Amino acid sequence: MREKTLLTPPHIPIIQKFLAFAHADILLPQREIIKRVCRAFSRLPYENLTKISGSDGVGAGHKRYPERVLNDFFTYGSGGTCFSLTATLIELLSAMNIPAYPILADRHYGPNTHCAVLLTIDTDFYLVDPGYLIFQPILIPIAGSVRYPGLFNTVELTASEDGKEVALHTILNNDRRYRMSYKLAPVESEKFEKAWEDSFLFEMMSYPVLTLVSDNKQIYLQGDTIKIRADGKQRKEKITSDEGQKILSSLEISDSILKTLYNRGTP
Repeated sequence: MREKTLLTPPHIPIIQKFLAFAHADILLPQREIIKRVCRAFSRLPYENLTKISGSDGVGAGHKRYPERVLNDFFTYGSGGTCFSLTATLIELLSAMNIPAYPILADRHYGPNTHCAVLLTIDTDFYLVDPGYLIFQPILIPIAGSVRYPGLFNTVELTASEDGKEVALHTILNNDRRYRMSYKLAPVESEKFEKAWEDSFLFEMMSYPVLTLVSDNKQIYLQGDTIKIRADGKQRKEKITSDEGQKILSSLEISDSILKTLYNRGTP
């Protein structure tokens, strides 16, 4: 029998460990629980290092379900790609009785190539996208557009005419770019699993990618190059440079994960 996306009772302790790490308590108001869980979850980087090489003995091509994602985070400091991160965040929120559902998104390289979390708070719907570093719930507009300023750019959500999708654009200075369209209907587990399986065929899985926010800086690693964005400026470093090595050592990610950077080619 294949491993389930949802955790089974023997795996509950790892959920409780993370919720304790997040200082989340079931007696807190719903919005405060969401805030604490999402804030703690932002410590998990988006990375494909564990996906393209496998960790703790499991090779590439294996899905990393919530139990393993959380165990690997505490052991190695790793995170995951959008599908494993989304499944794990939903598991954590569901454990706190927060209605949370997976949704799929279309990107420029194909349909159902990204995913995110749809939250129900009171009578409104909110978006959280750990794979795109959106950890603060964004109210999904019923019509028109809404903009939310972030640390590094402005996020714009625009509702489709039929209300079934929202398009995401990012705005930096005068540069407005389309990123993806989220389909707002919660997706069934079989379709989510299929999209997850298909994601192993993406070209971007052939080279290392890692991104996270640390100390008000966005660190984006692709292939053998690190980009650092802060205070409206961006700089690049090679991972083999002294500065690149200094940045890598500050990430709190195990060398057993980072070694993938030196074993894979660049894009």
